Amino acid sequence: MNKEQYNMYLFDICRLFKLPPKSDDILFSILDLLDEDNKVHLTKTVKATIAEKTKKKINTIDKYITTLIYEGLFSRDERGIYIAISKVFNSWKNRKMSNDSMILTITYNKKKRRMRLNESETGSTEE
Repeated sequence: MNKEQYNMYLFDICRLFKLPPKSDDILFSILDLLDEDNKVHLTKTVKATIAEKTKKKINTIDKYITTLIYEGLFSRDERGIYIAISKVFNSWKNRKMSNDSMILTITYNKKKRRMRLNESETGSTEE
């Protein structure tokens, strides 16, 4: 997956989960910090770095993190440590650098949304 496809995918995820507009860059910054266990350490210093990079206030970063938790994309592990729990970010570090394409299937059932991420080794994509 190249950088352009990576950005399109994340943009779609932001729209799907109705994340705050013009805040995609915050998600991109957080995902870049994920470790192999899909955990991210968001200390005050890290948040300040993200705020500086994205030209947003730390309060905005904090509200965005709360939204990610509320929408079920992340959970709080312990103070300052968050886990990307959604399948859309499963093993994200490895996936974003591969040449494989991804297929995201979303099934809606009453009050639930179920997502399944399939990988294709062909490298082709459809719009």
